[in-house]
Amino acid sequence: MSMPQREATAYRVGDLSIDLGTRQVSRAGQLLPLPRLSYDLLIALVRRAPNVLTSDELMATVWAGRVVNEETVAKRIELVREALGDDSRASRYIALVRGHGYRLTAEVEPLRSVAQAVSAPPRAQLALAVLPLDDLSPGASEGYFAAGLHDALITDLSKARALRVISRTSTLPYQKTLLSLPAIATELGVDLIIEGSVLRAGDRVRITVQLVAANDAHVWAESYDGDLRDVLRLQSEVARAVTRAVKVSLTPDESTRMTTLRQVNTDGYELYLKGRDFLDRMTPEGFETGLALLHRATQVDPSDPLPYSRLALAYNFIGHTPGSSKSSFPRGAAAALQALGLDDGIAEAHLALAEARLYFHWDWRAAEESFRQALEINPSLAAAHAHFAWLHLINGRVERAFTESQLAVAFDPRQPLWICWHGWLHLWREEFEAAIRDQRAALEIDPNHPVANFVLGQALSALGRHEEALAAAGKAAAASPRWSWGLGQALAFAGRHDEARSFAAKLSSNNPPDPWALAEVYTALGDSNAALGWLEAGYESRRDWMPWMQANYFFRPLFAEARFREVVRRLDLP
Repeated sequence: MSMPQREATAYRVGDLSIDLGTRQVSRAGQLLPLPRLSYDLLIALVRRAPNVLTSDELMATVWAGRVVNEETVAKRIELVREALGDDSRASRYIALVRGHGYRLTAEVEPLRSVAQAVSAPPRAQLALAVLPLDDLSPGASEGYFAAGLHDALITDLSKARALRVISRTSTLPYQKTLLSLPAIATELGVDLIIEGSVLRAGDRVRITVQLVAANDAHVWAESYDGDLRDVLRLQSEVARAVTRAVKVSLTPDESTRMTTLRQVNTDGYELYLKGRDFLDRMTPEGFETGLALLHRATQVDPSDPLPYSRLALAYNFIGHTPGSSKSSFPRGAAAALQALGLDDGIAEAHLALAEARLYFHWDWRAAEESFRQALEINPSLAAAHAHFAWLHLINGRVERAFTESQLAVAFDPRQPLWICWHGWLHLWREEFEAAIRDQRAALEIDPNHPVANFVLGQALSALGRHEEALAAAGKAAAASPRWSWGLGQALAFAGRHDEARSFAAKLSSNNPPDPWALAEVYTALGDSNAALGWLEAGYESRRDWMPWMQANYFFRPLFAEARFREVVRRLDLP
């Protein structure tokens, strides 16, 4: 078809949808993983379809200014085919024209509206968001009861593989908003929205929910009453009713997982809800109080798996903090195993166990098993997809890493960390502009996000944009001392070596120092001996990032060093 290319903002290519604004490629609502070079190559072919592009033309278009050869083009073509599920022997999308180059074989339709490119998702991709529930309870409940039910309802609905359920993090910004439901549905990219309220009076609970389509059409509404001891059953009843309302068929396993008959100990459940509420505040004081409340909950009712599961995730979070006690991840694993011993159907407990096995025990096979179990139970668990991506990277499954990372963003689009992590993958693959784009997207959600500013600074340094890098690294350091080492690294890359060494000296005086941070700063300074010493210290202290040392773009000057290779050998990577 021939429409003026300058007017196109999207393309339909066979059964693919391409959004030029977000640089996303999807099929039937499912995002496909295409790194920057793969995406650029596909777009070059799309824009010239059905004509042939020679290897020289592709090199000039996709690799402008970089020295590559025809073998590079051929390998990138194969990566694009792999991402699209194409086969060179029976091409659906890209064909080799021998002696000439490559061309697109699928029909291409340029579009002026992104919405035109996105076909209605099939039932398997029906997207749903549960907005925070209004707490109508008398007295000062501080919202923790409604927050707990909101989280639980999302968890129950996420057990249906036929639904794509948006994570709680991405729905919280809409708790007090003037936006209309259609506007919220558009921002979250969902077909349906659930809104409702919870009323607790003594030991009686009423949950009222209504299901609304993205066009604001009313679909279904119902109220559920019961005793507080039966709150888990009420939650599962609501979730099952929603699946019936949207005509989603549950598998026998899903139906079993979504059916809860267990009663709660009301005192223990109250402590659990309060504990998770304090943890969600993400402050040192909140963590201290939250952990204490959850431990009390396990004492009041040792048979309840929920407090153990939340404790496991909390201890893992602490374990990611540089200098944290070596016992944090083992305590998280122990709590996860306790939860799973009581109920092996809790996806978050499997996730917590997977994290401990990945970041501390360095048991790759067991970690993968736990990730798969978590996602079998809850396919919409964004955090599981995000962490699983890093395990794929260790195994050399780069495209799978991008797939999992994109899924994390799709399930939790308002969580800046997952967007940031996706860009981090781009950074370590030397796709610096893509990394910058993702960090800026994360910073649109949270301008002070320390990780996004940190990675942005690294990407800018890699491109030689040193003043911008120093500004981004400074913002990361101001937001969180944990991420301050990026400033030392940026100073080193900018040639301000005396300042960088002074900064490194301050970092090394921390109690305890962060070996990975110091290794990055000294590598940027060109001091291989000091960098390798800190990497060896990182191995001894089991710094959680150590398994990715040979994937880290900034450690490449050390790759040929015998001491570097020895640490990699001791890690026993896949």
